[in-house]
Amino acid sequence: MNSNPSPGGGEASYTREVLEGGFEEQLPFYREVISRKKGEDAAEKVIEDAKADFEKLMPEVPYVGDEHLPLAMILIQSAVTLSFYRSLMRSGDSSEQAGDLIVEVAEASMRSLPEDVLLAQGEQQFNEGWYQIQLVFAAKSQEKQFPGDWVFSFVEGVPGEFDWGWDFTACGILKLYKAQGAEELMPYICAQDFIESRLGNTGLQRTKTLAEGCDCCDFRYKQGREVQEAF
Repeated sequence: MNSNPSPGGGEASYTREVLEGGFEEQLPFYREVISRKKGEDAAEKVIEDAKADFEKLMPEVPYVGDEHLPLAMILIQSAVTLSFYRSLMRSGDSSEQAGDLIVEVAEASMRSLPEDVLLAQGEQQFNEGWYQIQLVFAAKSQEKQFPGDWVFSFVEGVPGEFDWGWDFTACGILKLYKAQGAEELMPYICAQDFIESRLGNTGLQRTKTLAEGCDCCDFRYKQGREVQEAF
């Protein structure tokens, strides 16, 4: 795999190094949580099985832009999540048990950053510079350059209701999971948005998602507001 389109016009893809790096980045959190719940021996078996699964999945991870871009990083991370989900299911977990564990791993990963850093990351989402960046990325997404990518628009705030928002009309994770027959994992992915918002004090509310069959995922953020825990 290479990270650029081929000279003959072939599709771009992520390098093995980039994909394996995404796996290794998340591995300590999976090892810690699974070991605590199942024991170290069981955890190592799950990890080895997940590695084998990810080896097969890597060629099927769609390219959605430079690996340093946030959504590309999220898609690679979601592919890692899928391999662990499958491995946990093969180890005997129910879909709900595997999904709950994955949410716990995600929160552990987020909480590996100091609280002040998490709050600073949330704070930076409420200034004019952030809004302008979102407008640029939203317009770029509308070009639909990569089939596996997200498509979204930036929503300006409404005084007294919310500060800013996104409307996602296509989701890269949902596309990947649909292609892999794993749509049932989506609620556990969507739940992570609320954890991130709570830790960053960004006040996420969302009333609908593509995963539910709605027309969009309507993210609405208001700094300091209580997070609305919903799908």
